[in-house]
Amino acid sequence: MPRRWRSGQFKRYVADGQVHYFLAQGQGMRPGSRGEESAAEEITEWVKAHYTAKTVGNVTVDDLTAPTGG
Repeated sequence: MPRRWRSGQFKRYVADGQVHYFLAQGQGMRPGSRGEESAAEEITEWVKAHYTAKTVGNVTVDDLTAPTGG
């Protein structure tokens, strides 16, 4: 699957309200193939640019229902 499609699909899920929280790689995600890692990195960069991270217990999450406007 092309990387752009994967990140684009994720962005559509967020816009449609189908995804509410995001855990960055290294906090519960198990990377797969190299292409999946690249898509995960691209998605992480996009989330960090548009949402604010919050700590819940010992885990940092991004609330994808509250964009920062970036």
